[in-house]
Amino acid sequence: MHPLISELHQDHINLSRLLDLLERESMLFRRGEDPDYFLMLDMVEYVESYPDLIHHPREDAIFRVYLERHHEGEDVIQQLTDEHKALVAHSHRLRDMLEEVLQGSVLSREIIETQLFTYIEMQRSHLNAEEAQVFELMDEALEPEDWARIKQMIPATDDPLFGGQVQKRYEAIYAQILAIA
Repeated sequence: MHPLISELHQDHINLSRLLDLLERESMLFRRGEDPDYFLMLDMVEYVESYPDLIHHPREDAIFRVYLERHHEGEDVIQQLTDEHKALVAHSHRLRDMLEEVLQGSVLSREIIETQLFTYIEMQRSHLNAEEAQVFELMDEALEPEDWARIKQMIPATDDPLFGGQVQKRYEAIYAQILAIA
């Protein structure tokens, strides 16, 4: 497996761990308890700062280079590219909603719960589709010169939560993820 595909795969594993934690917090609604809104907001802001801003553009670059010479899976790739945009928009809406709650706005628990579970399901469905339908395809079809070109197109950025050093603002998330592992 090409190192870039391996990195994207590891990002998916990491995001899945984060989604497990977000789901755990969201389940508190169903038990009539209050989740840690600050922790949930930090998780969504992490998604905005790394998966939405770095990870998805990396995938989009790989998709673009692949589609220049290949057509197999084109519909799925277009759908995944469109989902990247939808996921970014959903992240922003969810962040705004959580910020409103933390600023004292009264929102229905049902609305918050629905938004959270919809978000988690969208993310998981997207990750599963990429893993099952396109990563192997890209790995097999792209040539070394394609990968060299892609590497020039994408930023080399360390993951602020799961990378070499956890950024201070994400330490609470990381501790919680380790606690449920």
